[in-house]
Amino acid sequence: MAKAQAVVPIRAQIADILRSDIISGELAAGSRLREENLAKQFGVSRGPVRDVLLQLSKEGLLVSKPNCGVTVAEAPNDMMQELLVELRRIIEYRAADMLVGKLSNADVTALEKILEQLGKALDDGDFTEATKIDISFHRYLIELAAWTRSRDAVGAYRAAHAHELQADHEFQASS
Repeated sequence: MAKAQAVVPIRAQIADILRSDIISGELAAGSRLREENLAKQFGVSRGPVRDVLLQLSKEGLLVSKPNCGVTVAEAPNDMMQELLVELRRIIEYRAADMLVGKLSNADVTALEKILEQLGKALDDGDFTEATKIDISFHRYLIELAAWTRSRDAVGAYRAAHAHELQADHEFQASS
């Protein structure tokens, strides 16, 4: 039986293409991006393009200014780059600490698959793809940690709520 192909939403496809073009330098810093042109280029309405431009702006790859449009962001200066690397390191160390002993076999397999893809991209000399894969690896770790923390917080909330309900029930029973 043939392995099912994952369906990638059009927004994700457009975001990946634009992200790759920005990372590779094909879209230079300061380049203006127009919704109408991108919609025509990708054969979609302006809605998905608008969503992608917003997403890439949140990622810091684009800059959106009211009444001025959207442009490719300038690379951060050396001082800002050092600060961003340090912040990323702190966040990722914290995420790794949170995940110790909590990764499932599926999580480990997914991370190993990402690392295999990264190795292949580097072996092929495709540094744009390697950069995208590296970003996905780090994002996956952060999302796992956030999910783990959220799950732990929900569990703690449920336990606290159960104790409140139990105390309330005991209070009502004694009244």
